Amino acid sequence: MKNNNLSALCLFVLLTLFSVQSYAGTLIIQNNSNQPIICKTGNTRASYEHVEIAPAKSLHLSPNLQNGLSIIDWVKCGRLEHNNIGVTATSSDHFFLYNNQAEDVLSVLLYPYIPTYPFGDFSTLLKKLVTEFQAQSPKISLNAVMSESPEYDVYTYANFAKLLGKDGFDIVETDTMLLAYLVESGFILPIDAASTSNFWPAAIEAASYKDKLYGIPSWMCMEFLYARDPKIAEITSLFTLVDYLNNLPQDRTRLIGVFNGSWTIPPLYLNAYTALYGYKDIEKIPYQQPTNEVVKNLVYLTDQCVYNKENKCTNGFYHDLNEGKIPKLFAQKNSHAYIGFSEHSFYMRLFDKTPFYAAPVPFGKEINTLTYTDAYVKNAVRCNTDSCTAAFKAFTDYMSKLETRQWIVYSKDLPTDMPPRRLLPAIRKFYDKTSDDYPDGIYENFAKIAPNVRASPHISKDRKAQFNIEICKIIKTISPDYHCSTS
Repeated sequence: MKNNNLSALCLFVLLTLFSVQSYAGTLIIQNNSNQPIICKTGNTRASYEHVEIAPAKSLHLSPNLQNGLSIIDWVKCGRLEHNNIGVTATSSDHFFLYNNQAEDVLSVLLYPYIPTYPFGDFSTLLKKLVTEFQAQSPKISLNAVMSESPEYDVYTYANFAKLLGKDGFDIVETDTMLLAYLVESGFILPIDAASTSNFWPAAIEAASYKDKLYGIPSWMCMEFLYARDPKIAEITSLFTLVDYLNNLPQDRTRLIGVFNGSWTIPPLYLNAYTALYGYKDIEKIPYQQPTNEVVKNLVYLTDQCVYNKENKCTNGFYHDLNEGKIPKLFAQKNSHAYIGFSEHSFYMRLFDKTPFYAAPVPFGKEINTLTYTDAYVKNAVRCNTDSCTAAFKAFTDYMSKLETRQWIVYSKDLPTDMPPRRLLPAIRKFYDKTSDDYPDGIYENFAKIAPNVRASPHISKDRKAQFNIEICKIIKTISPDYHCSTS
């Protein structure tokens, strides 16, 4: 059987050596050197040795053609090996660029919960990123993975023993809501805080724990209120928002958004808290008992979703939808307003070219904005050497460049008719030149409020679960039908 597999695979190699077209779920090995190379690929069940790849030629491998093997999990060319690549029939492509100059491999898991098209396929982003970075740092072979597969999910605590273990990645881009857990579990190392002036203060605050910096910020995440009326910029409190919504035609849902889930309800509470009491001692709030007054404001906001005696914002309906489907409902004029992250406007713009506008969400009597931040963290087991530390800096410097942030934000890796991703880079410099493609005010608004926003406070794994339960108990006394899911 093994010989038959190898023969079929070698035939496939010969047929694809001269192919220039790539598809999702493909391992692409590109020989950019001036000499032939021999590569091996495989997974935990089997490995295969391949024919030579000639200089300036590429090899495209699909796991489905390996006689029933459903995944390619590693590839080795010469002495350089990429692991955990997870190439399947439904994954993004993986790019191994061999230049005969690289001395080390840097393995990076990137945060995948950003817009792309086709949905879930980051092949074009990864190709551009790997190509540019290796041109800049030719002595580093970049193993970049971006996947929504469950085993790579950074919101599943149990995954980190692998992702940030000895057989995991050198760098993981993760939500800093998990920072306390990662530090206390010993998964990550503190990093040099010498060059942080390029980032917004709230991003550095989010990437720090007990006065030590543990991550280089990538994206800042905050929710916006979307509507087709520029007057939403005048809304300054929850109560003026409700007045505004009540004066709209009652021909459709006034408001839509996702207000269920253990990763959503505690942050909603914290936003409602700061809107009522301000930022003072905000880091202590997750470790105190939630208050009825704050929860009442939270429920008052979510009650604005009620339409035809049903609240799809709180009964789990929107929570269970793909995140791209909810802004699509707004784009299709199924609601007057929508609360969602800045990047969700990508999906709106796909389905609606007419102008819409964005403003900070009023969670209470005033707007005191909290931001969530994604950051690149360093594996304590794999990236504790000088060479890996230097590679970490090279990679995060590249990812923090204005040009890199711009092409990702403005979807320059995607077809020309794609809308901007509308992510919020953590670097200050990005906001020196405001957006000119649509007058939605996202970047202009963020540049105005960014100097004063605060990071959402860190919370331990156990306390997050308990905090969610405590908040939900109060919610249920106010709104018995509110679905406080734990997922």
